[in-house]
Amino acid sequence: NLPHGARIALGSRTYSPQHLNDLFDVRYDDSIHTRSAQQLKNAKFEYVVVNSFQYDRYPYSLASSAVSRRAVEGYAAFERELTLLRVFAPQFSFQTYGEHNPVIRIYRIP
Repeated sequence: NLPHGARIALGSRTYSPQHLNDLFDVRYDDSIHTRSAQQLKNAKFEYVVVNSFQYDRYPYSLASSAVSRRAVEGYAAFERELTLLRVFAPQFSFQTYGEHNPVIRIYRIP
């Protein structure tokens, strides 16, 4: 459980958990993968929440897209530089489809 009032950076509002403002100080960011751990820390964020509907879409176009390469690098930096607290995933991988049941990853910013 994240502490009440925690400052959380999330990916796109479209693909991220909703209705969190009553419990947390939440900011949605479509380009969260372009933010470094230091930038997030400087902005006083305590946690980062990302989901597979965003981070899984980029590896498939690495060869053809600089945007995709940057996104993959950004999400990989989260893995290296932040502390992974929890992964929420459907019981079976085939349950993640369309816009249902993304894998959600929660990181703490050190």
